[in-house]
Amino acid sequence: MRFRDFKRFDESTAEALVLWVKGELGSVMRELFIGLSKLSFENNIKSFEWKGVLQAGEEIQVSHDLSTIPTKILSAGSVGGFIALTGATNQTVTIRNKASTTEFSGRVIILP
Repeated sequence: MRFRDFKRFDESTAEALVLWVKGELGSVMRELFIGLSKLSFENNIKSFEWKGVLQAGEEIQVSHDLSTIPTKILSAGSVGGFIALTGATNQTVTIRNKASTTEFSGRVIILP
């Protein structure tokens, strides 16, 4: 995304300067908002997504293609359970449903 140049300021009063800054800042913020609203999580944050079901207390190992050792996970769109990252290498992560009675069903986003 390329931003436009600022309009030239040719006035000499403080009031005119304030109005010019408010107008230019508002315009730039609108352009930025429009541009950022078109971006997706997957296109802008290096991550790997796993979808599935984990029974209560179940632990699995998931292969990923991040080429670094993940340190964080996000649980998204889940129903039940509590997911924890219990181990990681530069090729796999181990995730566990820490809930003792509830299965997890949803997505886990793995972050470097």
